[in-house]
Amino acid sequence: MKIWKYFLLFFFVSAFAVAVAVAVYVGLIYMEYKQDKEAVFSKLEEFAKVLETENETDTLLEESNENLSEKKATVVYDRNGRVITKYSSEKYKLASIQEMPFFLTRGFIYIEDRKFYSHHGVNYLRLARAVIDNIRTLGHAGGGSTISQQLSKILFTKHERSIKRKIYELFCTFELESRFSKNEILKIYLNSNYMGHGTYGIANAASFYFGKSASELTIAEAALLVGMNRSPERYSPIRNRKNAEYILSYIMGKFVQAGFLTEEQSVFEIERFWERFGNHGILGEQSIWKTEINKSGYLTEYVRQVLEKEFGYDKITSGGLIVETSFDLEKQSLAESTVSNQLKNIRTRVKNTADKMKVDYSDKTINHIEGSFVSVDYETGEVYTLVGGSGYLFSNQLNRAINANRQVGSSIKPFIYAKALEIGELDGRGIHPFTKFKDEIKTFKVAGRSYTPKNYSLSHKYGSMVSIYDALKRSLNTVAVQTMELLPMEEVVQLIGDAANIKVPTKRIPPVLSLSLGTAEMSSLELATAYCVFPRGGKSVYPTMIRRISDTRGNVYYDSKRKINPYFRFLQPEGLCEVKTLLSQETACEMLQMMGGVFERGGTGYWAATTCGLNKKAYGKSGTTQDYKDGWFAGLTGKEVSACWVGIDSGESLLLSGEATAAVIWADYNAKVFSDTSAQLPVSENMKLLKICRESGLEASSRCDNCIDFYFNANAALPEPCYIHSDDIMIIEEDF
Repeated sequence: MKIWKYFLLFFFVSAFAVAVAVAVYVGLIYMEYKQDKEAVFSKLEEFAKVLETENETDTLLEESNENLSEKKATVVYDRNGRVITKYSSEKYKLASIQEMPFFLTRGFIYIEDRKFYSHHGVNYLRLARAVIDNIRTLGHAGGGSTISQQLSKILFTKHERSIKRKIYELFCTFELESRFSKNEILKIYLNSNYMGHGTYGIANAASFYFGKSASELTIAEAALLVGMNRSPERYSPIRNRKNAEYILSYIMGKFVQAGFLTEEQSVFEIERFWERFGNHGILGEQSIWKTEINKSGYLTEYVRQVLEKEFGYDKITSGGLIVETSFDLEKQSLAESTVSNQLKNIRTRVKNTADKMKVDYSDKTINHIEGSFVSVDYETGEVYTLVGGSGYLFSNQLNRAINANRQVGSSIKPFIYAKALEIGELDGRGIHPFTKFKDEIKTFKVAGRSYTPKNYSLSHKYGSMVSIYDALKRSLNTVAVQTMELLPMEEVVQLIGDAANIKVPTKRIPPVLSLSLGTAEMSSLELATAYCVFPRGGKSVYPTMIRRISDTRGNVYYDSKRKINPYFRFLQPEGLCEVKTLLSQETACEMLQMMGGVFERGGTGYWAATTCGLNKKAYGKSGTTQDYKDGWFAGLTGKEVSACWVGIDSGESLLLSGEATAAVIWADYNAKVFSDTSAQLPVSENMKLLKICRESGLEASSRCDNCIDFYFNANAALPEPCYIHSDDIMIIEEDF
């Protein structure tokens, strides 16, 4: 009996001690709360007054004056000091309850807190259920917070998860309910809740995601914002399309249950939402994070992705960073408009071609025809333009210029012929630009299988002897494969990899015979960089887009001129940035002249250049992959090398060749862009200028009427005298 008394006494003493400890703990939390209460609630009352009279504000509830004074805008500049992007915005939009659609305000209440107007800040039944569910699921169930509690969390507790936070939150909630009406609480909450990507409040979210005011929101747009409220990044339609689709469908289902609309209306609204999403706003305005100035979505997003690898959100958007880039806003604007406008024409031509061929191409497939474009200063490797598609929108974020590797087709042929010229002799024959091969269909044995490449034109006549100059000009597959068969495969792969700054061996540049027809996979940036080898006299270059990253305090995080940087070292990858001599100056010069022939009558660039009014000296090469899935064109005018791709992300055929698609975009841009006409062919002292008879491909005589001037490697094989028109030889001597 005495033992039981001791046990009871111990129990009551322990219980009393625990109760005292809890009371002391709660009391300490209350004292801390009392110290903060007036400062925070005075700020809240000021915010409530602003909501009554203003439609925008300078500060958020979560920001302290101290933090606000420390925030400085992060600015991105182009090469000429013009602002591309300014992240930090000083103004935040506000909206009254009356401005918000009823299905938005009622939807928030229905999903977040159905007893909002009847409880006094805490829904005890819902809270108890949430506690039980979390015990049962080991903390993985949702919370039981009311809208008032969620607002208290925004104001006081900085979102940490702890018992202290919940107790502190309760004190805040009761005070909140005593000072403000329910509608005031709802209005403050809907103007201060975080909605992802640096946006706060419904008005800012409506503008950011949909390009409209809160009053203009459709029921599906409102439903998505309601669904995003608890986890905006997880359900963001920009970052996580599948999650967004799920939450929109779920919330719309709840709206149907609430009687906001019928099931049929819900299906219609969801379909309409996804059809329209991302197509608001002006080309280039949108960004993953909120910006005050954004002149190009593609450039802004590229810089953001670079910064995000080293810095967090606050540092990037409001850390006073100064990012100096190599981009040229004027050229970027021209490139973006050219790609967008010409893609519209290309889509029309593909549609017409499909109709003529009786191929069933839906409007959806046609509208998914995309393109990319890059231009580079070949002397420095600095990138002028970076266009990743028909327009940077939330529904079209992929930057194909750097993140989409596609087979390059015949755009690879300059490297095949360059290697042949560099070697100088194949199969016992001296090789020069006018060395001839027979244009014939041949079958090759590759890994035990037969490989029979043909030229693209179904009406092409085989059997003639063709120079590699004309083979490149007309893009003849038969000659390219014959040449490739005689070359050391691994050396060709190495040349292509080094030129494009792709580490080999890699599956992207397969050491196979079909490599000569473009089975290598590259981005537009890589192909443009690779083509810089020719005007650079055979030397490689690594592309530069970020010149310098510093901040307003004078800290320098990255400088492209420094060999070692404390941050952003991935911008200068080891082993790729060193300049390599890949070809002789003589070979590079010969290849450029051959690429100039592509724009002559009968060349694959002639139609596009003529159509777009490209009259300046140009060098380039088209590319078309199997079944017309990809169209390419790469080349240069002046000191600017550029590459363009056109295709469909999912791989359907364009039904048109590269010369009818990508070449048009390339020619249109280069016809309009300012070109430095001082650029000259990289002619070395070891080169000899000869007149070549176009008809025979031999050194012209005085009786050859149709001739071309051409610089040859004087130390390599040279064309023989033309025997068709005369035995007389005319050599043009040049003083170098």
